[in-house]
Amino acid sequence: LKAIRMAAWLMDEEVPVAKAMKNRLVDYTIGSGFDWEVTHPSPRVQAICRRIVSSFMDNSDWTQLERESFKREIVDGEFIAEFVADGPDISMEVREGDHLTEPANSYELEDWKGYTFETCWSFGILTRKGRAAPIAYHINRDGVGQDWDLIDADRFVHWKRNAPRNAKRGFSDHYTTHKWLKYGAD
Repeated sequence: LKAIRMAAWLMDEEVPVAKAMKNRLVDYTIGSGFDWEVTHPSPRVQAICRRIVSSFMDNSDWTQLERESFKREIVDGEFIAEFVADGPDISMEVREGDHLTEPANSYELEDWKGYTFETCWSFGILTRKGRAAPIAYHINRDGVGQDWDLIDADRFVHWKRNAPRNAKRGFSDHYTTHKWLKYGAD
């Protein structure tokens, strides 16, 4: 996956047609962003929910993140982020696809977490063996396993492109078209 993403990044930076395709797709799909509305029959509940959503969007720099998330989906084939709570404030923090990797010692990690079921680790995503629903995501920031997190699926956002539901990771839009886009640049 790292090699596929690297080729997609190179394509996006070096082939003007690829960059233009991504930018037009983002402009067409996201534009200047979506309008969000919180409604509820109770005015009190609605006001509380609106404050929470507004705070979340401000903390996450949602105006920029909405477009960035879609750009990452197109080029990386996926968007991954973590919901982070800082007291009452919640934000969405982007995580890099290259950091989503299998743990160096999954047995120790599983023992530490107390998992009693048969596990399946692939591409940094933990599922029950034979199942597709993610349980947790392993983020390794330093490549050697000293700076890592195991993030429960309910605190993680993972949007995939160009892959079926049961696939653990997505693929770049550039993956299947890279030959043709490269010819267009020559």
